[in-house]
Amino acid sequence: MEKYLKESAITLPVSQDWFGDPVESDFRFILQVKEDSILFGAHFPENCFALGESGKFVEGLWDGSVVELFIHSTNTPSYVELNLSPTGAYWAAQFSDYRVRQKSLELPVTVESKHLDGKFAAVLKLDRSSLPENDFTVAQTAILDLGNIKAQKRIYLTRKYSWSGSAKNEVCAEPDFHQKKLAEVL
Repeated sequence: MEKYLKESAITLPVSQDWFGDPVESDFRFILQVKEDSILFGAHFPENCFALGESGKFVEGLWDGSVVELFIHSTNTPSYVELNLSPTGAYWAAQFSDYRVRQKSLELPVTVESKHLDGKFAAVLKLDRSSLPENDFTVAQTAILDLGNIKAQKRIYLTRKYSWSGSAKNEVCAEPDFHQKKLAEVL
């Protein structure tokens, strides 16, 4: 997984945030969906506020900088949310419907995080067989807390709207990453 922590073909740079405003950051999404596994993560800017320790299961990572992956069933309203901190801490939960949480999921994952050139990079690898559904779409999102303290400056990002358009115009005015409309087939 180390190769994914460096620049690679599956990274996606970000040019604008949820609101369509330009983003001046070297944040990059990492995503690879294979038949047997899912690998996701990000390259984070150096001045991001992050929570948790590498490899630890920690709820509430969204209170700091985090990259998220929403795995939406194509057949039901259920989905799984995975969170990954720049430090490599992670969290997951299963939802039966929009924002109706069933339970936290301590899935068998492999996590790596590195501090490279003053910046953070973290990736999480998940075996697809550990997911409740095998037919799904995904939405990759991120919250960047920039500065040395929580919520000094928050930036909301989605993979789907990172390079063209604005999610606020097409989806809703306030960031809400749980929406199935953000999901893509990969």
